[in-house]
Amino acid sequence: MQYLCGMKWGLNMAMANEFGHDRCTPALNASCAYLLSANDSSDEDYWIYGLVLLGAFAAFRLVALGALVSKARHFY
Repeated sequence: MQYLCGMKWGLNMAMANEFGHDRCTPALNASCAYLLSANDSSDEDYWIYGLVLLGAFAAFRLVALGALVSKARHFY
């Protein structure tokens, strides 16, 4: 279920942005790498997380539109 939740992908984007290898100081690189790996995140996959968020948004909107159209047809 975590892969259907937008919060996971948004959190992965935020963590990649905040704790990516080019944003941590050299003294904290090991801690930042551990934090990213412990949360199943990667700073190289930043754009994939954004695409998944946009895709999930579009898919859920299309499902809702289909449900509304189906209800409207049965209403009249």
